[in-house]
Order: sequence, then C-alpha cells, then structure tokens
Amino acid sequence: MGFLPCLICFLVFVLIFLNTFASSKRQLLCPPEQRNALLKFKSEFTSSCNFSTSYPRTESWAIQSDCCYWDGITCEATSGEVIELDLSCSCFQGQLSSESSLFKLQKLRVINLAYNDFSSSVIPTQFGILFELRRLNLSNSWLSGQIPTELLHLTKLMSLDLSYNSLSSEESFLNKLVQNLTNLHELNLGLVDISSEIPQNISNLSSLKSLSLDNCNFFGKFPSNLLLIPTIQSINLYNNQGMEGSLPEFDGNNSLVLLDLSFTSFSGNLPDSINNLKHLNDLRLESSAFSGKIPSSLGNLSKLLVLELSNNFFSGQIPSSIGNLFHLTHLDLSSNRLDGQIPSSFVNLKQLTSLRLDSNMIGGNFPLPPLNLTRLKFLSLTDNHFKGTLPPNISVLSNLKTFEASHNTFTGTLSSALFNIPSLTLIDLKDNELTHVLEFGNSSSPSRLERLLLGHNHFRGPIPISISKLVRVRELDLSYFNTGMSVDFGIFSQLKELMDLDLSYLNTTGTVDLSILFSHLKSLSKLDLSGQHVSTSKMGSNSSLPPHLDRLQLSGCGITEFPEFVQNLQHLSDLDLSNNNIKGRVPKWIWKLPRLMNLNLSSNSFTRLERSSNDVPVQEILMLDLSSNAFQGPLVIPPVTTEAMLVSKNNFTGKIPRSICRHRFLNVLDLSNNNFTGSIPRCLRNLNEYLSVLNLRYNQLTGNIPEIFTNATELTSLDLSHNGFVGTLPRSLKDCPVLEVLNVGSNKIDDAFPFWLSSLPKLKVMVLRNNRFKGLLYRPRHSFGYPNLQIIDIANNHFTGNLPSYYFAEWNMTTSKDFKGFRYIGDGGSYYHDSMLRSYAIQPLSEKKGDEEDEEGQTANGIASFELLSNSS
Repeated sequence: MGFLPCLICFLVFVLIFLNTFASSKRQLLCPPEQRNALLKFKSEFTSSCNFSTSYPRTESWAIQSDCCYWDGITCEATSGEVIELDLSCSCFQGQLSSESSLFKLQKLRVINLAYNDFSSSVIPTQFGILFELRRLNLSNSWLSGQIPTELLHLTKLMSLDLSYNSLSSEESFLNKLVQNLTNLHELNLGLVDISSEIPQNISNLSSLKSLSLDNCNFFGKFPSNLLLIPTIQSINLYNNQGMEGSLPEFDGNNSLVLLDLSFTSFSGNLPDSINNLKHLNDLRLESSAFSGKIPSSLGNLSKLLVLELSNNFFSGQIPSSIGNLFHLTHLDLSSNRLDGQIPSSFVNLKQLTSLRLDSNMIGGNFPLPPLNLTRLKFLSLTDNHFKGTLPPNISVLSNLKTFEASHNTFTGTLSSALFNIPSLTLIDLKDNELTHVLEFGNSSSPSRLERLLLGHNHFRGPIPISISKLVRVRELDLSYFNTGMSVDFGIFSQLKELMDLDLSYLNTTGTVDLSILFSHLKSLSKLDLSGQHVSTSKMGSNSSLPPHLDRLQLSGCGITEFPEFVQNLQHLSDLDLSNNNIKGRVPKWIWKLPRLMNLNLSSNSFTRLERSSNDVPVQEILMLDLSSNAFQGPLVIPPVTTEAMLVSKNNFTGKIPRSICRHRFLNVLDLSNNNFTGSIPRCLRNLNEYLSVLNLRYNQLTGNIPEIFTNATELTSLDLSHNGFVGTLPRSLKDCPVLEVLNVGSNKIDDAFPFWLSSLPKLKVMVLRNNRFKGLLYRPRHSFGYPNLQIIDIANNHFTGNLPSYYFAEWNMTTSKDFKGFRYIGDGGSYYHDSMLRSYAIQPLSEKKGDEEDEEGQTANGIASFELLSNSS
C-alpha cells in the first residue's frame, strides 16, 4: 500500500475518532433537572470570602452552560449525571436545610462541603437517602447538634469526615457505625463529643487506612489490636484523657505513618518491637503515662520526622541510637525523668529544627552536639542539671529563634555572641549562676529579640546602655541584677514596644521614681519593682500613666501610704502591695477598679477595709490576700466570685459568718491565726465543689467538727489544729479522695484511731497529737493501710498496745530514698509553707525500742516501731 492510501486511511480514522469523541461530549450534558438543582442549591447561601485560601467555586456556574464543566462538579462519563460535588472553601454562609435541593442529586458519590459556614445548622437526615455516597466531608463547617443515625444507611461510604464542628453523638453511635459502614477507609470524627467507651469491635474495620478520633471524650480501654490492622496508615487519638491502653507487640506487617496518642492515658513501656513500624514518620505520645526506658530500637525508624515523647515518665539515659534518625526535624523529650548527658550521636541530626529537652535531669557542660545542628530554630534545655559556661561560638546556630536554658547552673560570662544571632526572638537564661558584666554584642543588623529573660543570675555592673538597641523587646527580665548604683531609666526610652518589665530586687542605690519610669515606658502592661525603694510622691492624679498597665507588683518597696494613682489604672487586674509599711485603711475606691482580679495587701499594717454596698466592681476579685495585717472586728466578706481568700494572722473576732457559704467558687479559705469563736458553720458544705484548702488553725473555735465533707472531691488540705474541738472525727472525711493533709492536732477530740481513713489514696500528712484519741493502734491480720503517708504524729494521746515491726511493711512512702535526710518539723513549726504551697518532711516519731524482727527474721524496712509519746503502753 502506497503512502497516499495510508494517509487517507489515517485521516478517515481521525475523523471517525473525532466524531465519536464529539458525540460522547454531547452525551455528557448533565440533565436539566440536575443543573437546576445545583443552581437552586447555590441560591440557598450567600457567598462572601474573607480568606485568601477560599474561593467561591460557584462563580463559574452559568445558567446556559453545561454543569458538567462547572468548577467543583464531576459527571458520570456515559449518563452525564452529577456524581461528585466539591464546594469546599467556597465561602458559603447560611442554613443547610433538610429541604435543600442538594438531596435531589441522588447519584452523588462524593460530597465535600468542608470549610464553609452553615450557621450552626444540624446535619440534615436527608443525607441518609444518598445511597451511592462513597465520600462525605462536612468538616470545619459550623455544624451543630447530634449526628443523625440516618448516615449509617450509607453502606457504600469509604470516607466520612465530620470533624471540627460542634457535633455530638448518641452513646452507641460509633458501635453502630462499625457494624454498618464496613467499607470505611477513612474516618474522622475529631472534636465530636461522643463521651463513651470506644467500642472494642472498631478493629473489625479491617480496611481502615486513616482513623482520627481526637478530642472526642472517649474513656475506657482502647483495643490495641486496632494498631495492628495491616492497612492502617494514620491513627490520631489526641486528647482523649480518659482513654487507657498500651502499645502491642508490632510485627512487620503494618503501614503506620502517623501515630498520635498524646494527651491520653496510655501507659506502660514502649515495646522494642516498635522498630517494626518501618513506615512511621510521625510519632506523638506527649502527655500520656508511658514509662520505663526509651528503647534503643527507636533508632531504627529511619523515616521518622517527628518524635514527641514529652510529659511522660520515661527514665534513664537518652539512647544514642536516636542519632540514627537522620531525617528527624522535631524532637521533644521534655518533662520526663531522663538523666545522663546528650548523646554525641546527636551531631548526626542535621535536619533537626526543634530540640526540646527541658524539665529532665540531664547534666554535664553545655552540650556540644547541638552546636552542629545549624538548622535549629528552637532549642530548650530549661530545668536540667547543665553546668559550666555557655560556649562563645554559640552564634554558629545562625537560624536559632528561641533559646531556653533557664533553671540550670550555667556559670561565667554570658557571651555577647549570643546576641549576634540575627534570627533570635527569645533568650531565656533566668535562674542560673551567670556572672560578670552583661554585654549585648555589637551587631550592626537590627535585633529581632522580643523576649529577654536574664533574671535570678549574678550579673553585676551597670545595665549596659546598648540595651537601647533591642528596640523590638516586649518582655524584659533583669531581676536580681547587681548594679551597685542607681539606674538611669532613660536607657529604656527607645524600647517603645516594651510591655513586660521585671526589675525586682536589683541591688541599686537611690530610689525608683515611678513618674520618671512611666514617662519613658508608655506601652507597659506588666511592671515588677518588688524589693526596690520606690517613690510615688510625684505621682499626682494627673500623672501620665501607661494606659494599658494590668499588673503592678510593688512588694517590699518601702511604701508608707496607699498609692492614690492606682485608682486611675482602669485596666489593672493584678495589684501586689505586700510587705510594705502601709497603715490605716484600704480605700474603698479599690473596689471600683473595673478589671481588678488579684489583690495582695499582705504583711502591712492595715486596720480597716472600707467597702460600701454600692462599691460593686465590674470585674469581681478572684484572689484577696489580707494576711499578716492588723485588721480586727468581724470578718471582711469578699465578692461572691472570690476563689482564694487569705486573712491569716490578723485579729478578726466573732463567729465565722454564714454569708461566707455563698462563695461557692472558693478554692482556698485561710482564716488561721485569728480569734474566731463559736462552731464551724454547717453550711460550709456548700463549698465542697471547688474548695481545695481549708485552714482554721489557731483560733478559738469549739464544738463538734460537723459532718460537712461529703463529696468534698477537691479538698487536699484541712487544718483545724489549735482550737477547742470536741467529739469525734467526722466520718464524711472518708469522702475526700484527694486529701493530702489532715491536721486536727491540739484539740479535745475523743475518738479511736481512724482506721477508716486508711484507704485515702493521697493522704501524706496526718496529725492527731495533743487530743484524747484512745484504744489500739494495732488490728491483727490487717495491714496499716495509708499507702502514701509520709508524716504521722499521734503523740500525747491515750493509745494503747504494741506495734509489731511488720505492721508498716506496706508503708512504702516512708522508706523512699527521696526523703533521706528530711526531718519531722514538729508541732512548733508547720507541715506546709502556706495554705496553697505544701511541702513535706519525714522522720520517725522517736527512736526504736529495739530491733523487733518480722516473720522472716529480718528487720522490716522503714519505721519498725514507735515510742508513742505520752500514750499508754
């Protein structure tokens, strides 16, 4: 055959093909009723785009055009029917109605309406009639209400995403879903309030590739065999704090790429077989309850990009095999119990941009391996045991934005090279042992520093004038700086963006004139000058004040009069005037500050607090500390929303007013060291929902201790010592599951030893001394109980009998090496620092009478026996 016939045959073939193609294109015209349904659906919403990532796809929809060519529409190739609708990020606003024309498109296989605003619509039940659906995505679309069970009719669904709305479900919803939607490959119910146990049969979804159940309020045991489904690639269980579980032994038949169990109650060790997760690139176990050593087999996960193990109970040294994770970009081992040093193999982590090792027990000199990680942007070594000097070549970390190394024992000079890193926005080196003169470098490029925290060190000399170059600084902490001279606050005048300034406890000469300081710093929102000698004499009512100052700390500043300018600080939320020499009355205008929340006037010489019925602040005070003053008379009643009330060491008299019982949000109530009389009001039971600390120590209270502690589920410390209480201990104390401190010493209580409290799981301190307790301390064939007790004082009572050595064999806390060298403080001191911050100490009540032996013939660990001081034998 010649060339021409071949060409003719070819052209005929092309014409036939084009005709066939044109014919097929004509067949793609969508049915008019479907086009009309789409246009009607479009008209049900307004469209207003406010985000650069959104695009109103329906703008391309024209009445006369073929809807199969519209943006977001896909039609079936032969019938022309609409089978896919993707209008995600289309700026829709309005109600998604059950009467919507959307539900006329019953051949739809894919619907994606994510990232729109359906104005808190409920999900229409009519979705349940779209039986051909394979993929349904309604995420991030401002939907609300309960998920309709009609969705479970969509048995062909392969992907369902209802995440990040305001949805809930009935308790059995997920169980029914597993039974009906057996073809699911992807399931995302993130932020759906399910509030139930996760069904064990969820592992029956054997085709799952992606499962996201984050923020669903699941509780109970998670079926670990779900983690072994061969096809599953992504599991996200983030923030289901009641969900328990452990990791199984993994085999090589898996596809996991992402595993997020953070903020759950998963526990146990990481199995060595975790190295079989060969595809894993993202492992997040933050804020769970994992323990044991970090397995060296983790170093075999060669594709790992993110390793997040923070806030668990891992112990031991960091395995050097972590250095084999060459692609790692994010490593967080913070808030564990790790010790040793940073492995030298970390020099291999060349891709690392974020390294967090804070809140461990890692030690040694400044770790050299991080200096080789030039991509690092975030480095945190805070709260460890690092020591020595900071290296002068730290500036090689040229991309560093955040450097945190506070609460260590670094010494020597702070290298000015640190301030030459152009990208740095945060330096936190507070609470170290740094010394010598402070220099801020000589970089010619503008500093990007926004936060500079150098407080609680031993710097000396003048605050360098070059600080004025840090023009972007918003937070500055130079507390405990040993200047040895007066400070020219003019050096801060260029810091126009400075909002938070801590100059407390500077070793300066001269007086801080607030009027001068405020004239330079107009953007301040927080100021701490505690420990300085401060003058407010030039602060008149018309003085120029930082308009947004919300926190002012002037503790221990030698102030003798209540500063009147404070009444002009309309944004003030926290005021601390403690440890001054202010006498007389607290002005009533203090109650009119509209945003005041925390007021500390402790350790002054105030005698009267003025308040009239009309002085009701717009923003109620949450914390009121009037302790260690000279107030007298009836108790001052704070606003009803107060959460902490501390009035100890005054001369308040009379009965505890019943009106205090209206303060149902009280968390701390400290009325100790006053002269209150009468009995404890029974209505204090009204505070049980929130009350954590109740301190009535050293008063003149009498009568029985009432049964007011039923359901006191938050009570951690109860101190009723040094009063005149009689009768028995209230049995309702057994209903205080988190009680740590119980002190009823120095009363007239007449009762037997409270064995009925022995099951309290957190009780650490129990003081019964100087009462009329009586009877046996020993119950044959019973353990002592009290599993976490650290201090017990039963001296000066009427107990009888002997204590065998094995009696305390299960009293584990007394034998812990953590308490070695601690001593019992005794009745003349205190078992805790104050009502909110408790510290404990331990020592046997007396020397042993002899080395009594247990049944195995060996002396029992810990406290073998006590001499019961001033008790019967």
